[in-house]
Amino acid sequence: MADRAFRAAILANLRYVSDGPLYFPDSAGGRSVPHRVINRFSLLNRAECCVIVLSMTGAEMVADPRGAVRRVLDAVLYAQDEVGADVVGLTSLTSSVTMQGRWLADRPEVKVALTHGDAYASALTVEGVRLAVEKTGRSMDRVMVGVLGAYGLIGRAVSLKLAETGCRLMLVGPNPNKLAALCAELPESQCAVGSSTDLAALADADVIVTATSNAEALVTAPVVKNHPSKVVIYEVSVSPNLPKEAFHRLRAERSNVVKIDGAMAAIPGVDIGFTIPEVPQGTTYSCWAETFMQALEGDLEHHVGPIDLGHMDITADRARKYGFGHAPFTCFGEPVTEGEFS
Repeated sequence: MADRAFRAAILANLRYVSDGPLYFPDSAGGRSVPHRVINRFSLLNRAECCVIVLSMTGAEMVADPRGAVRRVLDAVLYAQDEVGADVVGLTSLTSSVTMQGRWLADRPEVKVALTHGDAYASALTVEGVRLAVEKTGRSMDRVMVGVLGAYGLIGRAVSLKLAETGCRLMLVGPNPNKLAALCAELPESQCAVGSSTDLAALADADVIVTATSNAEALVTAPVVKNHPSKVVIYEVSVSPNLPKEAFHRLRAERSNVVKIDGAMAAIPGVDIGFTIPEVPQGTTYSCWAETFMQALEGDLEHHVGPIDLGHMDITADRARKYGFGHAPFTCFGEPVTEGEFS
């Protein structure tokens, strides 16, 4: 590796079937090709990166998890053996179907370093919540933050870090035992914490972080505060738990709602060379940014499975080192103006 730049590969799946012809123009919309390198680019002239797209949508991966795991493994080995990648970023459903990368890391044929990128996603979420609260003219110790999907991979890390900010927390998820276990990790002296399996518990929240894998739109008018003050929905879920149609229905009943595309990273100096729908130029997903930073650091460790809070802090430090940070707020890729917070 001394005679070449450190190489990273981003592994992603299609969002929709209609994306197939965009990324697989010569192969019947991607139906006959397992994966494809769609671009290669430089990381600040210090490392290299490519993006490998699987010819499966997220919905197809959920419907056929065994087939999806096989596709992901094949693509990781392709990145390792053919591309010469030193680190592979498992983004979107490629992480979920492989137990957040743990299944891949245990495979003897996988030699490449792996990351799911969600440590930086969690760090950016905490930063984004702080920035959003500040824009509404409030302070963290005066607001309630609801975390939907609180004991999930990102939800747990975000909840533990938000507890340090002094806000009131409402942790929501369907499994009461997992909620109780998470609450036990939170020192009572740090903040007021509540938990519930009932979505209605979010009705007093000033900020709602969606970190759930539930495909059903869960944030609806009955669970959003009906009050003149702004309620911020910080959307971390992939795919969005509050898609456009559901958001427009919500806004029709709750005009005080501001939705933010969560955990999006500004990456000055990095041009990925193609357009991601609803992602402004100079911006990318935080999991991609974490992979970039791991390549820039020459980090050959696996960062998979549960998020280590210490590594979460390290990703924030690395971001400052390379000039990365939270992207300007957007909603479905469109700028959120200052006036929308007032």
